[in-house]
Amino acid sequence: MEDNTNTVNNSNSELLYKIDEKPSLPVSVLLAIQHIVTAFGGIVAVPLVIGQALGLPVPEVAFLVSATIFVSGITTFIQAKGVGPVGAKVPCIMGTDFTFVAPSLAVALPAAAGGMGLGLPGLFGATIMGSFSEMILSRFLKPLMKFFPPIVTGTVVTLIGTTLLPVSMDWAAGGVGAKDYGSLRNVIISIVVLLIIIFLNRYGKGIVGSASVLIGIVIGYIICYPL
Repeated sequence: MEDNTNTVNNSNSELLYKIDEKPSLPVSVLLAIQHIVTAFGGIVAVPLVIGQALGLPVPEVAFLVSATIFVSGITTFIQAKGVGPVGAKVPCIMGTDFTFVAPSLAVALPAAAGGMGLGLPGLFGATIMGSFSEMILSRFLKPLMKFFPPIVTGTVVTLIGTTLLPVSMDWAAGGVGAKDYGSLRNVIISIVVLLIIIFLNRYGKGIVGSASVLIGIVIGYIICYPL
């Protein structure tokens, strides 16, 4: 029988912290800021996309964004700390997902635009009913896991990532509607920030590698400040 001990040890050798270990307070704060900064864009993007697609006025779009951030904070706390039997008790941020944009628009958009014409009330109702379905399925997650091997979950995660490409490209180009949208300056800055993040993530040691995204964002802001 092949000895997999070395393989397991090597796979864990790059981990800075094991699952039950706690980093120091400064490191925790730094990584928390990075986590929030990187997650924030994805969390607010979904209500922005849905609000704009439905042609909602700015105050209603702002309300959707605020509600999304507020609920994301509450659910993240419950998921991370755990409230009784509820919560995974692992450090994960709960938020929106682009996977739900298409079905949400299918419910909310008017019939002329290919939707069901139920608007926000229909969207909220469908979301509530969907949440109950997820809660029921969560009780049977273990026996269902055999239907989700790594090839399936990996494919799903990859597809979710590819759905974000149009949004990320728009943001890298300066944001839809910007006067300098797609300018060479915006593209170069985006590429520089991306390369910095990749380099630090690949070659950075310790906290530098862990905080590569935050460092890249800060450097990007420094580059943009005098422009």
